[in-house]
Amino acid sequence: MNEVQYLFKHFGLITPLNAEQRVLSRQMVQYWGSFVREGVPRADGQPAMPGGAGPVLSLRTASRGGNIVSTTVHREHRCDLWDAAARG
Repeated sequence: MNEVQYLFKHFGLITPLNAEQRVLSRQMVQYWGSFVREGVPRADGQPAMPGGAGPVLSLRTASRGGNIVSTTVHREHRCDLWDAAARG
């Protein structure tokens, strides 16, 4: 499932999100809304977005570990493969 479904309402359609995913959706909207309003992404009761290079905020449903600041996302998502492809 892509992030667009978490951020925008499905006008006239039944949401494909389950209850747990709807909680994550509300958190994502808070992060994005806060960023638009204040320039700092944050959500009530959730980890802050880390600054600078290195750790990243990983947004996940509670059953997948919840929102965490991670230093392993790059490795978990095989970003080295995409980095190499981008360098040509």
